[in-house]
Amino acid sequence: MRHVGMAKIDLAACKISEIDPYVEQMHLREGYGPSSARVLDEFKPDLIVEEVDDMAVKAQIRRWAARTRTPLIMVSDIGERSVVDVERHDLEGVRPFNGRLSRGTFDRLADGRLDQAELQRVMIKIVGARNLSVRMVTSAALVGKELAGVPQLGSSAAAGAAIATVAARSLLVGEVLKSGSYAMSPRRMLKLGRQVGIGEAFGAFRSLRQAGSGS
Repeated sequence: MRHVGMAKIDLAACKISEIDPYVEQMHLREGYGPSSARVLDEFKPDLIVEEVDDMAVKAQIRRWAARTRTPLIMVSDIGERSVVDVERHDLEGVRPFNGRLSRGTFDRLADGRLDQAELQRVMIKIVGARNLSVRMVTSAALVGKELAGVPQLGSSAAAGAAIATVAARSLLVGEVLKSGSYAMSPRRMLKLGRQVGIGEAFGAFRSLRQAGSGS
């Protein structure tokens, strides 16, 4: 309970200092924007770990990463799956979100010119429809109605963090790590069966599509 009401940036800073009190930290409390971009230009990070909720800011950070040729890692917790996206802007011209968005859609996203239905479709494209679980899709369709946000599993968050840590360490020490989307499914590893039937799966995706279209 001692962390209730504490800003994420302060909590993360405390955790980092507990691990290594000699790490030099720079905090951008106003989030990402033109002023923070100028700070990053001066700071020149070796790697970006992108964990931003705002979709437009996700695109804006990638614009900066592409311009400065800075590698980027993004972790997504999707139900019981953990997905790590690696974008090697330092080695190649990476297409937006590893090619999952067209240049036109990416630019409109970065400029904040997508409506809610378009944003929902973009979110599905970014995480990959094949990575979505039926339970996750069902919850997404209820956001703003019965749910304040999409539920997340602590186990998936921990697994994603572990994979991202390996990816970041490997990238920083010069190992070969290619751009791409890397997914880990504990259920597949454990050879567990489907949680729902095919009919229920189609019903869940239909509900999400209707929610995104505003119907």
